[in-house]
Amino acid sequence: MLEITAPVAGVVLRVTVENETVVQAGTAILEIANLADLEILADALTIDAVQMRPGAPVLIQGWGGPEDLRGTVERVEPGGFTKISALGVEEQRTNVIINLLSPVEMREVLGDSYRVEVKIQIAEQDQAILVPVGALFRRAAGWHVFTIIDGRARLRPVEISRRSGEVAAVSRGLEAGVPVIVFPPSQLDDGMQIRLR
Repeated sequence: MLEITAPVAGVVLRVTVENETVVQAGTAILEIANLADLEILADALTIDAVQMRPGAPVLIQGWGGPEDLRGTVERVEPGGFTKISALGVEEQRTNVIINLLSPVEMREVLGDSYRVEVKIQIAEQDQAILVPVGALFRRAAGWHVFTIIDGRARLRPVEISRRSGEVAAVSRGLEAGVPVIVFPPSQLDDGMQIRLR
C-alpha cells in the first residue's frame, strides 16, 4: 500500500476513484478544499462586466445564512461565453471571481459549489433620485415617467444617468419624494384622473 500525503489541509469534497485499482500518474483520485478560503465564481452579462473593476464591493445574498455576506471583485475574466437564459435568449456572459471578506464564523456552513446571489457595485452616486425601472417608458426618443400630482397623472420627461435591472438614477426632470406610476397602462395620458389602490 502506498501512502499519499495531502498537498493542503482541508476536507475531502469528492472521491473520484473509490475502488482499489491501478491509476496512471496525474489521475485525480479525490478533491480537497480549505473551506475557510472560498471564492465565488459568478457569471455576469458582458455588458455589465465591462463596468466592473477589481476591488468593487460585492453583497452576497440568498446563500441560506441569516446575514448577507461581503466580498470584493478579484478579477473579471477576459473571455466570454454564450449562455441560454431562462427565457430561451442567448446571452453573452463572462465569469467574475469574488473574494469573501466576511469572517469565517459568519459563513462556516457555506460549502463548495453552493448557490449564492451576488450584487456587484459598479457605480456610486450621492443623493441619487431612484425610480423603479418599471416606471420608465420611451416616448419621442426620450425617457418619461408618469407622476401623481393632485390625483392626476402628469407626464414628465426625465434623463437617466445610470440604470440597473431594478432601479434607475434620474439626473434631471424629477424631484425627490414625488410619487411615480409603475407599469403605467398604455391608455394612460397626461392629466387623466387616477385613484390610488
